Amino acid sequence: MTEADKPALILVVEDNPPNQMLIEAVLTGAPVAALTAHALANDDQLSLDAGRVGYITKPFDTRLLPDQVVGFLINYQ
Repeated sequence: MTEADKPALILVVEDNPPNQMLIEAVLTGAPVAALTAHALANDDQLSLDAGRVGYITKPFDTRLLPDQVVGFLINYQ
């Protein structure tokens, strides 16, 4: 995969088993952000401790999503 083909960010739904997008994230070094519906008090910190660059809980505000993604990318670099 060339650098131009590398995804900028991969959102992974946390309640699903590992999938191809997560595998690609590991192989390409792309940052991963968690998207989850089952949020407990410290899940955001656990997600960050696991190496994800961000954490979004559902339901999420689609108007805020672009800024959240930009924030993840800025913090990743």
